[in-house]
Amino acid sequence: MKKPSFGVAILTFAGGKGAHHDCPLYEKLDWNLTKDFALACEELGYDSLWVCDHLMMGKNNEIFEGWTTLTSLACLTKKIKVGSWVICNSYRNPALMAKMASTLDFISEGRLIFGYGAGWYEKEYMAYGYDFPKPKERIEQMKEGLKVILSLWKEKEVSYNGKYYKLKGAICEPKPLQKPRPKIMIGAWKPLMLKAVAELADIWDMGGDPSVEEYRRKMNILQDWCEKINRDFNSIEKSWDGHVLIGRNKGDFEDKISRIRREWGEYGAIEGYAYGKMQKMISGTPDECIEKINGLLDIGISRFILIFLDYPSTDGIKVFAERVMPNFV
Repeated sequence: MKKPSFGVAILTFAGGKGAHHDCPLYEKLDWNLTKDFALACEELGYDSLWVCDHLMMGKNNEIFEGWTTLTSLACLTKKIKVGSWVICNSYRNPALMAKMASTLDFISEGRLIFGYGAGWYEKEYMAYGYDFPKPKERIEQMKEGLKVILSLWKEKEVSYNGKYYKLKGAICEPKPLQKPRPKIMIGAWKPLMLKAVAELADIWDMGGDPSVEEYRRKMNILQDWCEKINRDFNSIEKSWDGHVLIGRNKGDFEDKISRIRREWGEYGAIEGYAYGKMQKMISGTPDECIEKINGLLDIGISRFILIFLDYPSTDGIKVFAERVMPNFV
């Protein structure tokens, strides 16, 4: 069994007063909190930091732009990997994105994990003036965009005449520092996106607090796609992303979940998030969290991207690092 890696999602938007379920206790966007939380993750020995790519999200739709934030965190830290969770193909020309990613990998001394996706948040697209085609076309655009990016990372000069993108003598120098290139992660749970994972990804991430059963069902679809295109299914790293709520003991956990339940109840949010998802989340005492992780490891997952529900408090990341991570060395 491969040793798992544990990364942390850095939440770049606030969620207090019922604004977003990822961070119900985060009342006001604060760069100093963002920076200090990221530095604490590095100090505690986490493998990676992850930043989402959205333009409007959370309380008052205030959110730090993802790539700018990721670049800033890469410069503030020294050894922890930095990952895009995940870049929306529609928001930046992929040739430009190749250049941006190559530069970030270079200046971070090879710490970039390149997460990429087809986009989904229609409200954001409309607000910022981007076309929002049907899912199949967005996936086709994403796949062609990734092919452009891979070509620019590999070739000295690229000319390309595709359905969606055209290049003529494009040069992307310096190349990424990692050899042969940064790992590509695609977030997916629907069949056409899972096909894209089989074709192009090094890492497959599935979010939404998937249970072992849910993840296994999607894994079977991915395996079928791999067989159809003669791809080694085991060459794709499996990633789980979801929420964590951990207490030092049962009483501490109950205090934390009670606070979240009060927050959601007061603002009329879906109470089921604090109750129903608890069975699928990594939650409870350290021993209970270890048990849940072991169940996910048993089906082949080796990477975890964790959203700590007590953010921006550093208590959760500390307890997890001290009481859970040492059991998976």
